[in-house]
Amino acid sequence: MYIELKPEEITSKLIELKGIYFVYYLLNAGEMVYIGCSKNIYKRFKEHKYQKQFDSIEMFSMPSQRQAKEKERGLISLHKPGQNGNAKHIERKPILNSDKETTTNIEQLKTIYSILNR
Repeated sequence: MYIELKPEEITSKLIELKGIYFVYYLLNAGEMVYIGCSKNIYKRFKEHKYQKQFDSIEMFSMPSQRQAKEKERGLISLHKPGQNGNAKHIERKPILNSDKETTTNIEQLKTIYSILNR
């Protein structure tokens, strides 16, 4: 699921999305300036709101932490956004962590959609 938000839309309703993995881009004037992933999207965006220079956010829900980390690494490697301090050093490497994977099922996606469209 793809979601786009403006910084002023980052409100407490995003707290309800805790526990779902997201890969996200911070954009400034249409340029990708930062790529990250998080399981607590509200907390992460709240931090970025005051620490990064951006005017919009795009985010994608991911089925597992492993897939979110792989997607984040691949995108950083490809785009090398300026606000990712480690962008030059990231290579595409598989994650060898065997954490329990959770899937983003259709009910979770419906919940995300309903929360963001209140």
